[in-house]
Amino acid sequence: MAGIKLKSNIMLSRITIEVDFENGNMPIIQIMQMDSDDVRDKLVAVFLQSFGHTSGWGTIEFKNHVDDKDGYRHRWIIRPITLRQLAEVERPLMDATIKECLPIEKEIEGSAPNSIFHPQHGGYVPERFA
Repeated sequence: MAGIKLKSNIMLSRITIEVDFENGNMPIIQIMQMDSDDVRDKLVAVFLQSFGHTSGWGTIEFKNHVDDKDGYRHRWIIRPITLRQLAEVERPLMDATIKECLPIEKEIEGSAPNSIFHPQHGGYVPERFA
């Protein structure tokens, strides 16, 4: 094999689960995308490009459970949504959900000590985050 150099493709992008300490220690999934010849990096790039450069809107959908030799798994699908889908489908759904949840939120607000209204967050938040 003299003269033949095999190319080793190593995925450079990283998908991690982080903790957002600035927002109540909320777990987040973070994607650090880098270009390379590795097919996985190319798939990550195409996935992120499908969100567009100005939109961060997507759907997260629970699909099913899988029980295999390694254990019980939950399958989730993350998909970008277009502005048209957002306007025609997702916005009415979000509005209906908010309308249904507002009475519950008001009950919670009255019982949450040290909460103050914060317009930037669109509602009541713990005082330390305001």
